[in-house]
Amino acid sequence: MKKIYNAFGFICLLLAFVAIDLNGQIRYVDVLPGIGTLTDTIKGDTTDLGARIDTFNTVYRLQRGDQAYYGLEGSISNSGYPLTIVAADGDGPRPFLQPRPVESVSSRAFRPKGDITLNGLHVTNMDNLGGLSSRMLRCDADGIRVTLDNCWFDQDAQSFIRVDDPGMSFFITNCVVSNIGQPVSPDNGRGIDDRGNDIDTIIIENCTFFNLTSRVIRDDGGIIKYARVNNNTLVNVAQMGITFGPIDTLEFNNNISVNSGFMPKDDDNTEWFVFGADSVGDVAPVVTMTNNSAYLDTARIIGYLNDTLTITPIFNPTLAAAVYVAGNLDDNWNWNIEFTDGPPFNDSILMYYYDPAFMGGNAPDWVVPELPDDGNGLYHLDVYYDFGYAHSLAAVGATDGLQIGDRNWAATWSIGVKPFVTDGAELSVYPMPVRNHATISFDLKADAMVQMEVYSLTGQRVAEVMHNQYPAGSHQIGWNTEMLETGMYLLRMRAGNQSSTVKMIVQ
Repeated sequence: MKKIYNAFGFICLLLAFVAIDLNGQIRYVDVLPGIGTLTDTIKGDTTDLGARIDTFNTVYRLQRGDQAYYGLEGSISNSGYPLTIVAADGDGPRPFLQPRPVESVSSRAFRPKGDITLNGLHVTNMDNLGGLSSRMLRCDADGIRVTLDNCWFDQDAQSFIRVDDPGMSFFITNCVVSNIGQPVSPDNGRGIDDRGNDIDTIIIENCTFFNLTSRVIRDDGGIIKYARVNNNTLVNVAQMGITFGPIDTLEFNNNISVNSGFMPKDDDNTEWFVFGADSVGDVAPVVTMTNNSAYLDTARIIGYLNDTLTITPIFNPTLAAAVYVAGNLDDNWNWNIEFTDGPPFNDSILMYYYDPAFMGGNAPDWVVPELPDDGNGLYHLDVYYDFGYAHSLAAVGATDGLQIGDRNWAATWSIGVKPFVTDGAELSVYPMPVRNHATISFDLKADAMVQMEVYSLTGQRVAEVMHNQYPAGSHQIGWNTEMLETGMYLLRMRAGNQSSTVKMIVQ
């Protein structure tokens, strides 16, 4: 059996095309689709003496396309060397990585024991027979660095990332993480589960998390030195949202949360909060938490509430105090942001967990759309929801004046408030950001009564700039902004039946 395995590994290496750039900096190994090709190429990429070839510069490159299927017979693992797996350049579907049973047992997709970088991949932890494995990336070495970009991680029975050792760092950008945990067992279903291990750094930016039965980050006592959670979208996270536990420094800005923590909290769940952070010893965390929107559709859950089942609080006391001390409480909102094509609310979790008529049964799995007629008929070629939205305030609500939430999805202005130029009414503000005095320029194609007003990002009118008749042509006025607090505003101009709105940042 061993001879057969070694022969197959040698064939896989022959199939893999190895290219070294002219400077010798990056060594690409192109891996053909197939069952076992990726695992065997990585394992077999050694010299005759068993030493790995160009350990620190090798990149395993996978094909794109609807036939780019990579069956995994066993977990992909590395020990003592960094592992980098990327998709080939291009716009085609991501390469699809799926566990496959070996002697009726399938393994999780990854078991990194060294630094790992994944870019442009579509990974599932559900095998080809429908079996669901746990802990898609079970990270198992002190101080390793996990870098994930532009990937889609879908379907896991327990957690997306499991932390087995201390000192790790996680850099997750432009990724989608979906369908983690099973509705019949909502205590599982975690994004990052630290299992009580200390973590050096967590950075999550421009990512979308949807359909998690528990929470995005689950702490069990480990200390996080630094976390930055910026421009992410969270939808349908059942028990809680993100609970950091003890943390030194937290930056949590420009995120959208819709129906996070939708499961009611009972009297026994004293540690349930949508967002939580704790002190390290007696030292409170340093927190910046601004320009976030968190919305809960209470109409979906009100029927399950009673004297002992209540709505989960938005902050735990330590985080609430830290946000208050930082002066950010008023810069977070409760906007009902409706997505272009978002995932449905999963009532089955509530029914099978709280309704006596259903308790004890098997809750249905997450709703997953049927495979489309095009493609390969085996798996979805791309994320099947669109988390873009049309919302006048959220589209310009981030700290930099751009959209809040995951920016891989397009946000637009809703009807009634439009950007920059509308029906010939042009408007601009200089300088930007504004300090004490603004110069406002506008053009009119016809004579009109012009009204200019300033609104906060919550839609509250805070000032009137002017209300006068102007002739057609170009105009410029000065306006003193000293009465405005530091922050971002919307300057709206109405000229006859025309209107225009621009973002205005005041410092």
